[in-house]
Amino acid sequence: MSKPTSAKPSEAYMARKRNAAKVNAVTTGEAPWGNIETNVLSKPPENVSADASWASVIGMWLLLPLNILQAIFGALLPIVYRNYSWWAAQSVGCGRPFLLAWTWWRYVLTGLLALILPCTGGGSRLRLFRWEWAAFGKGEYWYHGEGVWAWTYAMVDAIQKGSQARKAAFGCIAAAIPDLFPKGILIFLPNSGKSPEAEASPAAEEKNEWWWMRQEFHKIFFAGNPGYYERLQNIGPYLKKNGVVPDRSKLDDKEYLNGLVVQCVMYVIFDAYAEGGTIGSTGLDRSQPANWDHAEYEPIWLSPDEVSQMVNWRGYAAYWVLPRLLQRFLFNFLIGRVKGLRKDSADLVDKHRLRAPFEKMNSQLPVHFRSEYGVELMDKVFFIFGFAGIGG
Repeated sequence: MSKPTSAKPSEAYMARKRNAAKVNAVTTGEAPWGNIETNVLSKPPENVSADASWASVIGMWLLLPLNILQAIFGALLPIVYRNYSWWAAQSVGCGRPFLLAWTWWRYVLTGLLALILPCTGGGSRLRLFRWEWAAFGKGEYWYHGEGVWAWTYAMVDAIQKGSQARKAAFGCIAAAIPDLFPKGILIFLPNSGKSPEAEASPAAEEKNEWWWMRQEFHKIFFAGNPGYYERLQNIGPYLKKNGVVPDRSKLDDKEYLNGLVVQCVMYVIFDAYAEGGTIGSTGLDRSQPANWDHAEYEPIWLSPDEVSQMVNWRGYAAYWVLPRLLQRFLFNFLIGRVKGLRKDSADLVDKHRLRAPFEKMNSQLPVHFRSEYGVELMDKVFFIFGFAGIGG
């Protein structure tokens, strides 16, 4: 009898096994945590139009003097700005082709200049939008980015309460994914279909991704977060315990106030889950107010270095409104900062042992809405706390 030979498994066979393992992990709710740099931030860019390609960026740099000259006229003369906006709208209607990239070179530089100049935006996005609205005749609508904007309360209220066919865009500009924004965050998901407000308990198969993400998010981090409402009422004693004394002279100190916002957000949202959810070596549940007087209980309190990192969710606010074309024009310098901030946030979660709520949320989502890696969902969720909580 001949001795059997041991053949080396084929690459295709091993790939199928790896894929099956991933599917099984996601299906059972035991998705691996992963690495934010490898599994999230280093993925290929999405949502890239031809006029935001690197070839377009090279053309923008080669014709920079002409583009700047046009931008000066556009930022100072409303009639010129309207003309530039019209051309940008034509480009959008054609799918933003490379042949019309020149319309965006001057348009994005005009918007940047108008944001900076004291006579137009003065560094304020609200002032910039009001200037644009005035440039379009102060009517019900004006054009910005890739779409039409409205300003009356009644219209905005109706839009907010209505069905929104959202896509991966922010401020009417295609979002740079996954380097600037995480893929699949709530503000990118259309809310059309069944929702908790429309029907108390729609059939599970009728609920869309927005519904599930929003429900599980609120269940784990707000309404279902153990001790959440008690911590809201305990913010004063929490700050006092950590040496914060009321001082009116610091009300104009933005850096100081932003730091307190970071500490309060981390305390209210995450304290119940910190350090594995227990108090020191006692094993006591740290979410129970009755245990907060225990000698070993230390509420979550970030170090000065951690605070200086997290306040960048506020400091980098202007970066998210810049389109990919302008980001690449600046050689992704600002995107690099945002990626660093998102990595710092993932490191913070690990340092304070805060993976549990993200893993729980991922496991409770329907299989087809779960993230392949825990850190991927963490990035989506923490983006909300950072962008809207700390930054907002």
